Amino acid sequence: WIGYSAREKVLAVFFTFIEKIKPNRSFVKFLKDRDFKALPKWPSYLNKLREVFISNMKTIIHEGLDSKELAERKYLDDKYVDGLWINFLFILKFWIDDTSTGFEKTDAAIEKSVNLSMDLMGKSALDAALDFGKFLFQNR
Repeated sequence: WIGYSAREKVLAVFFTFIEKIKPNRSFVKFLKDRDFKALPKWPSYLNKLREVFISNMKTIIHEGLDSKELAERKYLDDKYVDGLWINFLFILKFWIDDTSTGFEKTDAAIEKSVNLSMDLMGKSALDAALDFGKFLFQNR
């Protein structure tokens, strides 16, 4: 774990969580069918999960910012954790609805969605676009 990058840590958390809840899939589906009709407000029993998730992701994001794996962006880097929570909820729902053998589609969704999230949080074309927008705004 110590040698993992921020990306690898987020991937590990997502994959491990899904692996741990697989034996209780019927119960999770029952809860989803009963309680997830009012999204974006999630059921109160997810508050503790969200609290633990946010705390862990903040630590990982801080490490990613320190190592320069993730880009520091004024006003945006504080929202990285919220994006990962939304990604997590997406993966949870995707897994609940997944009918593929061994949940292989969920595995692919985790990898692709986390990689996209981490790419968006890293130095990228987004930074160039923001820099260009700032330049245009200051020189209008």
